[in-house]
Amino acid sequence: MATVMMRLWRRARAALTCGMMTVLMVGTLDAQQRSKPDEVPTIGVARMRPDGTIELHLRATSQPGGPVGHGLLEYPPGHPRYQEVLRHLGGLKPGEEKNVPPWPD
Repeated sequence: MATVMMRLWRRARAALTCGMMTVLMVGTLDAQQRSKPDEVPTIGVARMRPDGTIELHLRATSQPGGPVGHGLLEYPPGHPRYQEVLRHLGGLKPGEEKNVPPWPD
């Protein structure tokens, strides 16, 4: 899980360099937020705004019951990574919301 946290931090740092808003907080996971072994892995939720901007509400944990990091990444149409993010999500329409699968290592 430490690698997931590191990837989230790298993406957040890259987002800051691109001028996108990023919000990071640290807390603890409660029992309802812990993933179950039989669930499809997800690192957060993606939403598309009416203007086409993709919002990624991401989270990463270091270990079950340990600290959790949250990040908000925004990809407006025309952003250099917009199409890559859209492909990773399997497409997204304005007003739609989807779980975000982990990116490959």
